[in-house]
Amino acid sequence: MDLTTTLIDGLPALNVLALCAATLAVSFAVSAIGPTGGMQMAAVAATMPPGLVIPLHAWITGFSALFRALGLRREIDWRFVAWFVPASAAASLPMAAVVATADFTFVQAAVALYILASAVLIVLRPETRLTVRRRRPVTFGVITGALSMIVGATGPLLMTLMQGGYDAKERLSATFSACLTFQHLSKIVLFGLIGVSILGHPIVLGLTLAAAAAGTLMGRRLLIHLPERLYRLLLAAALAAVSAALLISLIL
Repeated sequence: MDLTTTLIDGLPALNVLALCAATLAVSFAVSAIGPTGGMQMAAVAATMPPGLVIPLHAWITGFSALFRALGLRREIDWRFVAWFVPASAAASLPMAAVVATADFTFVQAAVALYILASAVLIVLRPETRLTVRRRRPVTFGVITGALSMIVGATGPLLMTLMQGGYDAKERLSATFSACLTFQHLSKIVLFGLIGVSILGHPIVLGLTLAAAAAGTLMGRRLLIHLPERLYRLLLAAALAAVSAALLISLIL
């Protein structure tokens, strides 16, 4: 079988398989370490048509977060989630109309710039005081809900905002994952309402779902042996490189 000419759901098989491999790796890293939304967004943007980038990223990231939340369901702060969800939804709805009339080239540029910003945050986070000590679910929901419709991957921002409010990493991870599950999966519905649907690619959806599940399960069972600071620097370098590649591709 020639992967360069074979199609899966009308998409190049080589691209689909590359996306699945990247999804497995990213889901593993997110489960073991923390949000790396820029990497998943970069993988989708590099392999899929522009119109599928944000809704397909929402599918993959949403179910990856759901698998993590189910594994830590006893630790979820449901009170935070109950306030966060409606605030995020209220902010997402008006932004859906903006995205519906936007040029997807703009969306790709926004994705690239956001990935670069995420890389900077990863490098600076240990020394900065960007975290908010209080839990502000409504504020966090509005901010990330609006931005998620434009840039898609708001996981690093949400984690940065939330991490100061929780002392136990399990409770933080569980609550963060529950919020992210709603935020990403709800976008699939919103994009469907404005005519951007991914349901016409069922095999791709199934393959990426399986890759996300496997990566999440592996990440929970393995520990990362690299020192955290070194890992974050390497991760930031990778994100910056991907961001530069996306920006260059838009210019050329």
